[in-house]
Amino acid sequence: MADDDPQPPGWYHDPSGSGWLRWWDGTWWTDQVVDRPDGTPQPAPAPPRPAGWAVILTVLAVTVALPILLVGVCIALFAGMYS
Repeated sequence: MADDDPQPPGWYHDPSGSGWLRWWDGTWWTDQVVDRPDGTPQPAPAPPRPAGWAVILTVLAVTVALPILLVGVCIALFAGMYS
């Protein structure tokens, strides 16, 4: 739901276009879904996405480890030139 169009809590057509009805709690869309009244079945649920912390740790590891690795390689190459 748009911020400028407040709606009361209730079952509304899923904004993702899944064909389900999704529960709007008055602020956020919840994970609760039901079949539409016309009997259209729900598709299989999507596989779970990685937890937010896993994505953050992966990005952090890449942004920290990669520069450290590059500095180490540069130091090793530089030292090898003068030995």
